[in-house]
Amino acid sequence: ASATGRWESGWAQTYVSSMQRWEKGKERRMEEFGHSKQWKTLSSHEAYEQYNLRKRDLAGLPFVAKYNVYGAPRHTRFYVVFDVQDAALRKWGSAQLLEAALQERRAKRDRRLARRQPPVLMLLRPVRQRAGHINVGSRAVFAAIVGNSGVAGIKFAGWICTGSASLLSESIHSIADLGNQVLLAVGLQQSLRVADEQRPYGYGFEVYVWAMISGVSTFILGAGASVQHGRLS
Repeated sequence: ASATGRWESGWAQTYVSSMQRWEKGKERRMEEFGHSKQWKTLSSHEAYEQYNLRKRDLAGLPFVAKYNVYGAPRHTRFYVVFDVQDAALRKWGSAQLLEAALQERRAKRDRRLARRQPPVLMLLRPVRQRAGHINVGSRAVFAAIVGNSGVAGIKFAGWICTGSASLLSESIHSIADLGNQVLLAVGLQQSLRVADEQRPYGYGFEVYVWAMISGVSTFILGAGASVQHGRLS
């Protein structure tokens, strides 16, 4: 009974303390952020992404530690959202300054990602962005399609003019490469679709499915051509 009483007393103190902190800065939070939810929680990563607060900025705030969903042997800390909002206002002063700091951080991240691309292979730079996700490689695939189309056309023209079997083989080789790149382009385009009711997590992983189809189809067509050539020979 005494243990139950101590638990009830501790819970009551925590509840009263939370109510007092929530009421204390409610008006300013509503003015700056448009909402002040009392029981919603944020992880330390979400606090960094949404309010640009690092772990040292969250020190001293009440939290609940839980194992993360990936089963790693470490805890994830969850903070009450109004405590995080108060900490953000203490650090940045206003929601406008916070948004400016978030935009500056995103710009720095985009520039850092761009610098990681090889300076010689400029076609591999990230060239398309949607909802904060950078799509790398679309320009490279487009350039490869254009280049292989021209190469295949030149080889076919050479075969027509000379009748060389080697040029015919190389033409077919270039057409196979062109088909692979078209499949990759389809995968990149499909992966940019916005999430809907059928796919609430989006279509981002379709690029890997189409890359697998591209590789497998090349193998099957090449093997089939080899078998057919061996049968006819």
